Amino acid sequence: MKQSSEYKFLGAAVLITLVILYLSFEQLDIPIKDSFSQIDKVKHFSAYFVLMFSWLLVMEKEKRRVKVRFWLFIAVFLFGFFIEILQGTFTVHRTGDFRDVLANTMGAFFALFFYDKLNAFFLKKHPKKTA
Repeated sequence: MKQSSEYKFLGAAVLITLVILYLSFEQLDIPIKDSFSQIDKVKHFSAYFVLMFSWLLVMEKEKRRVKVRFWLFIAVFLFGFFIEILQGTFTVHRTGDFRDVLANTMGAFFALFFYDKLNAFFLKKHPKKTA
């Protein structure tokens, strides 16, 4: 049976996924300026960093972590990729952008890297006790 903290991680990851999905199709009344393009890419990077990190927390206890992480990364990539295709195809107020896919992918990749570094840091500070 899962512990309550694991359910919280799952709930948070699902909520983050749904918020990103909602915001990806919502019509935002934000004036576009020249510098908006870079800020937009930072937002994409940050959103997919948080998305990937939250799902990594959910999948922490999986036995085959390398395989799970690979497929999780692919799932997050495809999520962002298909959102961009759907934005360009089914909305009039959004456009699909390859640079958004790139920012999304980089955010997910850096979450993987940062997650491993954070785990290594905490394992050094608090080694697992063997019974």
